[in-house]
Amino acid sequence: MRAAWLLGLALAAGCATDPPAITTGCAPMKAPAGRVVYPVAPDASEVRIYVYRSGPLAALGHNHVVAVRQVTGWLALQREGDLGDGQAALCVPLAALRVDEPAVRATAGAEFASQPDAAAVAGTTRNMLGAEVLDAAQHPDARLALRAVSVAGETVALRARITLHGVTRELPVTARLHPLPGGWEARGSFMLRQSDFGITPFSALGGALQVQDEVRVDYRVTARRPAAQAAGCDE
Repeated sequence: MRAAWLLGLALAAGCATDPPAITTGCAPMKAPAGRVVYPVAPDASEVRIYVYRSGPLAALGHNHVVAVRQVTGWLALQREGDLGDGQAALCVPLAALRVDEPAVRATAGAEFASQPDAAAVAGTTRNMLGAEVLDAAQHPDARLALRAVSVAGETVALRARITLHGVTRELPVTARLHPLPGGWEARGSFMLRQSDFGITPFSALGGALQVQDEVRVDYRVTARRPAAQAAGCDE
């Protein structure tokens, strides 16, 4: 009981500060000239970040799933339908992150079966976006620049340059690209460590309740050519 009370104090402290002022949206990113460009469709795209609890009092906390659906960017190919030497750029505005939505948690598996209450969700959101973790007021978005390394059917090995918290790191990423009328859908998953980007994972109660350094990122990104281009018409 005492541990639960202390945990409540920790969450309340997280809720006490005002949320940071965060720029919404992402600045437009210019696609390379001379390529077939498919703009990302935010209404058909989603990124989910799975965050796991740790520490001696981990049982008192929750795993968290963070979703964002305002992904912008583009996929650029040398030729229609040719994934070789493909490039992509994506931007995720941190102001659009949504923590522990019930509908999302319901599809995330047994590790996310319990639903945090509204106060806990608000505290987690403020802690995550605040200066001690993502510092979203200073670094309002996450960006990915991707280039195809090899293609085997619909599976594409990519070199991803990820910029988060003002730090850029390069990671290997694998995606499955499925053709759609006038576009493509990319799906995949990868792991990243917060500490690689200069982020100290959140902890409370002297480290007895922690967030694991490594998080899982799942993505579903749809990119489509504008209708006139997809039909082969001049703009």
